[in-house]
Amino acid sequence: MEDIGDNPADIVLFPPEDDDQTDEDSDCEDDFLAKDPNHLGKGILAQEAELVIHSPDEEMPDVSTVSVTGDIVAVDSDDEQPGPSTRLASRPTSRPARAKRPSREDSEQPGPSSRPVSTPRAKRVRHIVEEEEEEEGEREETEEDDQLKFARTKNSDRRWRNTMPKIFGMSVPDFDDFHKKYVPESCKVPYDFFKLFLDDEFLDLMVTKSQSYAASKNRPDVVGKINRDSLRITQAIMQISGYLTPSQRLMFWEMREDTSNIMVRTAMSRNDFKAIVAHIHFADEEERNAADRFWKVRPLFVHINNKAQELVTQTREVSIDEGMIKYFGPHPLKQRIVGKPIRMGYKVWILATSSGQLLSCQPYAGAATHLKDFGLGQGPNVVMALSLDYMLLPGSKVFFKNSYN
Repeated sequence: MEDIGDNPADIVLFPPEDDDQTDEDSDCEDDFLAKDPNHLGKGILAQEAELVIHSPDEEMPDVSTVSVTGDIVAVDSDDEQPGPSTRLASRPTSRPARAKRPSREDSEQPGPSSRPVSTPRAKRVRHIVEEEEEEEGEREETEEDDQLKFARTKNSDRRWRNTMPKIFGMSVPDFDDFHKKYVPESCKVPYDFFKLFLDDEFLDLMVTKSQSYAASKNRPDVVGKINRDSLRITQAIMQISGYLTPSQRLMFWEMREDTSNIMVRTAMSRNDFKAIVAHIHFADEEERNAADRFWKVRPLFVHINNKAQELVTQTREVSIDEGMIKYFGPHPLKQRIVGKPIRMGYKVWILATSSGQLLSCQPYAGAATHLKDFGLGQGPNVVMALSLDYMLLPGSKVFFKNSYN
């Protein structure tokens, strides 16, 4: 303001437009600043202002209208053209001021430059920035770009055709149901079918491993009691306890009429049953595998899967889900699943036919589960691994829950 000299001056800020907000400050909060006119909101700084210059010997002050984003131009009332010596520098802002298009009523009213001046020394400053025409041009270009962007081309070949699209799943072959597996004709009762899975060969393996474990525990009396017949009787007693469910299996040997089972009492003594169950083993200590948390029963699962692949006929529709083996004792792999008929025990991944026959199974052991990792996550890995382990026939349909996706 060097052109003002020592003359006093006032700055009057016009009210902001309706769509502008004046309560937002581009600087720090008002509470942390002194009441300084240098810290005003950007909504106020973007509006027009009046600069009133007072001379010592004038009766009426000079009025100058200035846009914050433009230049301050001093115009003498006698001369409408501003000279280079009367141009003052204004303070730039971050956002240019937006000028309104004058309406017809505003054009009929006299502007600030045409108002009468009461003194020859009065100076009037007016600088208006109009950007409406430029904004309208940009708006028209944007609308044309949008029309080109979302324009739809007419497809003359859009008509129905009686063809099969080549998408995933359309080249799956038909299911071949001629791969049926027949059981021996000697199987007449359920116990014969049970012996197909746990045959005498596997039973001899159990006898060998169980006797070896009893000898390592210095129980020679138990070694002589473990044989093929005693293991068959032990399996039969455990199967009876599946549908006759007392609170304890040892209640079969009680003398009470409501719990005693004469068939169990005459087949084996209670002490022999307890000793055999406590020493049943499927693997020796020398076969310990630190990477397999189910190494003690791994031969049992391998044998059952091999027999299922050999004897069970696959159906076209198969399902994959989780099953539970009841167990209430302490073990780090014990699971609790709410909503299952058996809530506590070991979780097992199962592949079964539509009639419920077992095709393949694997016990769940966390990251140590014996399933191939395809890098798809736990659910897809279970589906892929069980399907490949059993070698499902082409054209099979696998059903599973959403959690396996």
